[in-house]
Amino acid sequence: MTRTGWGCILFTFLALFAAATSGNNLIYLLYSGLVAILFLSWLIGHLNLRHLEITVDPPDQIFRGSDFLLGVRVRNRGKLPVFGVQVAAGGRHSVPVWIEPGHEQEVKIPYNLPHRGMNRLDNLLLQSAFPFGFIQQSRRVPAVFLTAFPRLREIRSRAELSVDIGETGVASFQKGVGDELVGIREKQPGDDSRLINWKLLARTGKPLVNEYAGVVGSKVTIRLPGMGEGEEAEHRIEEAASACRFYIDGGAEVQLVTPEVEVSHGKGLLHLEKLLQVLAWYGEGRRPRSVAFHQGAVSMDPLSLAEEKDLRRLTFAGVCIAYAVLFLVEDISPWFLLAFVPVFPLGWMIQERGGPWLPDGFWNAISVGVLFYVLGVDWRLNGVTVANTHLLTYMLINRSLNPLTFRSLGHMFVICFLTFFIASAQTISLWYILFFLLYMVFSCVWLCARAGLPLRRPGVWVTPLAGLLVVCLLISAAFFTVTPRVRPITGLNPLAAMGLVKLVPKSSTMGFTEDVSLGFFGELKRSHARVLRIKPMRELPDGARPDPLLVRGAVLDFFDGKRWSKARQDFYYRNVNRLYRTIDGRAWISNAGSRLALPGNPAAKTVRTYDMTLSPTMSAVLFTVGSPRAIEGVGNAVYFDYTDSLYMTTSSGAGLHYLLYTGLGRIGFSQSFRNYPIFLKERFLQLPVKLDPRVQALAQRATRKVKDPLSKAKAVESYLNRVFRYATDASVGRESLDDFLFKTHRGNCEYFASAAVLLLRSLGIPARLVAGYLAKDWNEYGKFYDVRQDQAHAWAEAYIPEMGWVTIDATPGEKAFPLAATAFFARMGRYLDAVQQGWYRDILGYDYGLQRDTFRRLGLGISREALTHGLSRVGMGLGAGLILWMGRWLFFEVRRRLREPRKGPFAQAQRMLEKAGLLRENWLTPREYALQVSLQRPELEAILVLAELHYLNRYSSEGLSARQNTDANLALESLHFQLSGTAGV
Repeated sequence: MTRTGWGCILFTFLALFAAATSGNNLIYLLYSGLVAILFLSWLIGHLNLRHLEITVDPPDQIFRGSDFLLGVRVRNRGKLPVFGVQVAAGGRHSVPVWIEPGHEQEVKIPYNLPHRGMNRLDNLLLQSAFPFGFIQQSRRVPAVFLTAFPRLREIRSRAELSVDIGETGVASFQKGVGDELVGIREKQPGDDSRLINWKLLARTGKPLVNEYAGVVGSKVTIRLPGMGEGEEAEHRIEEAASACRFYIDGGAEVQLVTPEVEVSHGKGLLHLEKLLQVLAWYGEGRRPRSVAFHQGAVSMDPLSLAEEKDLRRLTFAGVCIAYAVLFLVEDISPWFLLAFVPVFPLGWMIQERGGPWLPDGFWNAISVGVLFYVLGVDWRLNGVTVANTHLLTYMLINRSLNPLTFRSLGHMFVICFLTFFIASAQTISLWYILFFLLYMVFSCVWLCARAGLPLRRPGVWVTPLAGLLVVCLLISAAFFTVTPRVRPITGLNPLAAMGLVKLVPKSSTMGFTEDVSLGFFGELKRSHARVLRIKPMRELPDGARPDPLLVRGAVLDFFDGKRWSKARQDFYYRNVNRLYRTIDGRAWISNAGSRLALPGNPAAKTVRTYDMTLSPTMSAVLFTVGSPRAIEGVGNAVYFDYTDSLYMTTSSGAGLHYLLYTGLGRIGFSQSFRNYPIFLKERFLQLPVKLDPRVQALAQRATRKVKDPLSKAKAVESYLNRVFRYATDASVGRESLDDFLFKTHRGNCEYFASAAVLLLRSLGIPARLVAGYLAKDWNEYGKFYDVRQDQAHAWAEAYIPEMGWVTIDATPGEKAFPLAATAFFARMGRYLDAVQQGWYRDILGYDYGLQRDTFRRLGLGISREALTHGLSRVGMGLGAGLILWMGRWLFFEVRRRLREPRKGPFAQAQRMLEKAGLLRENWLTPREYALQVSLQRPELEAILVLAELHYLNRYSSEGLSARQNTDANLALESLHFQLSGTAGV
């Protein structure tokens, strides 16, 4: 693993942590891209070396301790070009740029053999960090054996030799050898400057050289006695080798005598090589000795000027992508970003020309000022995430206007990644996917170029790299799909405070508060977080798909022209033949056994039951379907108000599971209210003070052909469905209701519901706005509705005498678009809306539930026979492993329970209390827990006795007496009686 690879792993874990703790799927997407790059770096690096063949071509003569060039030929026998392969030997690297299929490339590695004789090269490696320079793959070349001759020193006369030398035969003089002066002549080209006679040169001014002669034709015997090992022995061998060369160069016939071998007289260079070979293998030189293996980290060789210039230009392309993605961040002003756009063309020109550069002191002062502003002002003013985004923006500008060296290009790449990362955490725009693809292409090309990709030879690398990018994107999609999704721990989530958690339902985004602005439901469409799961408790025919459900939440009645709200209103209501008055606008519901019986017609028969599972939210609204009759599983802390909305006393921060019983008949609890007609006039006929007079005329025109209230309500619903168009783009939220009715004729469901309420009230028909969900995603596997945040919906309810509240849903469906919408731009607009909804649902909203359903759908494509055949091969092994694991678990579980002390009366009492909803927090001692229970439920004061007996039993050496055991049993019976007797209250 290279240093860059460790950095990539660090960023990968950072992205995974941020994704898991925030639930932001765009960070999951970025994490998947990093994992894909790491995986391909390992895989391609391995394949890069698999089809390479290496041949070593050493020089003819190698001397111990002398540098030489070791020739290495690398041949590519694969079908794809190979880039960035390093031939490493002894810590020295040589990097072939690229090798095309079927070609080879030879490199020369400076090397040095430390041992005389046989040297075993174990440190010859093929290394590759290609394609991305993250993971270093190595393939050791089989050992290479090289012979190193003894070191030779220059000998000028026999007197310099210290070995045993014997001379025989008749000698004759020969010019050019020896050290006896025989004459002086003029200097000729090629003569050694050391032969110049400097005295005669000073006298005559002409360069004259001395000419020598020596004895030739003699026979010389060099004897090398037996000796041990070590440097002294090496010195004697080197002396013998130097003597051999001295006499061979002098023309003598040389004989070498050693205790191991005797070489007869001979002369010439071939005979000299034979003598050196014998001396090289003498003694321990015949035994191969390994050259120490030194493997260091891959060092990126400095690029040429042309390559560095190409990489700099590529880096600027990445800077532009990273800066452009900041425009998708809603919390950053686009005008602020546009103001700095000219900096980057300017930086490009300065980098291309090599200056001029601003002084370092100027940038240091600016950087200190920006840092103090971000830490001291920006963090408090805009939050940590936005402040860090501003800081990264400044870093992009700073580095663009400063010299970019080979090292600083890597720093710029990291800055681009951090910018893209923090932008991914702050946007949910559909355009993000385009920037993600561009950034993935830039990152892959940049990393490959830094690892040896020849940018100036596009014909060689474009096709393979394009395939690599496609594979990288497919692997990214696979990792994005299979990475387990967990519920973000918002309570302990450090990223929630930084603004990275954008898809978790909150009180500010639920839309079910008592104060909602027009256009707010458009914001809810961006989140695909799960809110509800509704399971009808009735069997459906196979393949049947039920109709969508309107899930009722909060009801609002007061409208000021822009904002809906409601006030707390006290009233009298009848429950079980008794008249009650609300407290602070809350009407409490009485028990009916294990259920809460809701007000209304007590004789109404329950026709449907729904199993409701509410996800953890910050809303106290209790959602219902149809005409509710009773609720089970919510405890006693439920109330309703004058709008017929159900609430819990606290928000469902930990989620909620309850059963909802519904019947036929009117919606709401108006039959239980006293003086309900007064409520209708005071609360449900209100109109804004500055109501446009055209609203009354529009209501009359839409209902001119009908007379009764129900027909008028349906006529208003039909008119809005037929004439107006549904839209969820960002501009909708900035329009007023008058613009919707008389100008644009387009808006989201809240505009349609608000318009319906105003039109009905203008006609004297009481009406109100309902905020809830349109449950239309039916899960055919689990047989339940999967209700998500982007299914938030608003509709109207009209009060019709003798019928009660009637649902008026004026929002048009897809089939309600007018014929003019078949125009090109209208079709494109609807297509983009559909793509955007798919983006919100399948990418941003991809969670555990969708992940599970995805694998279920994939499983439908596998036949039962194929599954049986595949599982039969692994079933026995898995079964045996499971049995062993269960046996081991059972053994340790039995041993643990045998060693545990017997559960006392207090533990039994605690289990009973927790079943009744009186949970014990981890930090409470038994005495503190007993005191808390007795304060909440005075009738359960027997727990105090059990707590004291618990301490006596645990810390007393004698244990409990017979009388104390009797008291404990009586206390347990008392608790059991109290809990069972009040279960239905």
